[in-house]
Amino acid sequence: MQSNHISSLMPNVLESVKTEIMDFPLSKEEYKRFFVWHAYKAMQKRPIPTEYKINSVIKTILLYFFNDPDFNKYGKVKNNASLAKGILIIGDNGIGKSMLFEILGEMGRELIKCSNYGKMSFKEVSAIKFVLDFMDSAKSHREAIKKFELSDYYEYPLMIDDLGREDKAFSRHELMGNLLFERHRRQSKTYATTNKSLDELTMRYDDHIGDRIPEMFNIIYWRGKSFRD
Repeated sequence: MQSNHISSLMPNVLESVKTEIMDFPLSKEEYKRFFVWHAYKAMQKRPIPTEYKINSVIKTILLYFFNDPDFNKYGKVKNNASLAKGILIIGDNGIGKSMLFEILGEMGRELIKCSNYGKMSFKEVSAIKFVLDFMDSAKSHREAIKKFELSDYYEYPLMIDDLGREDKAFSRHELMGNLLFERHRRQSKTYATTNKSLDELTMRYDDHIGDRIPEMFNIIYWRGKSFRD
């Protein structure tokens, strides 16, 4: 790949991506183009500047989902790197953390559809909405509303957006802390984004979660200027 600039790569992607994704497994070059195509589509939905680039953080995460044992060759994982763990991105507001996982989620769904490959697939939840939905379900007695079952979120790969920004459920229950504890116990693959520090997450969810975070996640810091400025 001669350039990391997404917009400069578009002409090479548009004509070939549909046939390339059918020839699974993808080569690394096809996989990069597959990402660029979905990144391009995601950018069309937002006023994202054209200087958005495939930086070393994005490269690391792409290599991770490609199951490359050397996925941390750029040194972005700050604890013990392992493909058995999930990913926690700690970063500034507005730099593209959520959009990256949105892109990866779309890629995973398309890989299932086109090639029955599910290892890049995960369910996505917003930490804020997760708690609100739980409280709405608990307060509702209408049969038309499906009961919220926390256990539904214990097993399969799960991506949690904006971890640490949610309120306590009914101002007293740390719902996300309970979820993280159970997912750690079951060794379920978890991905998350946050703008909180590790110390802030530990203070929020207590030491019994803070101690488990390095065991659950490859911890990656992503710093930069907000696209929303």
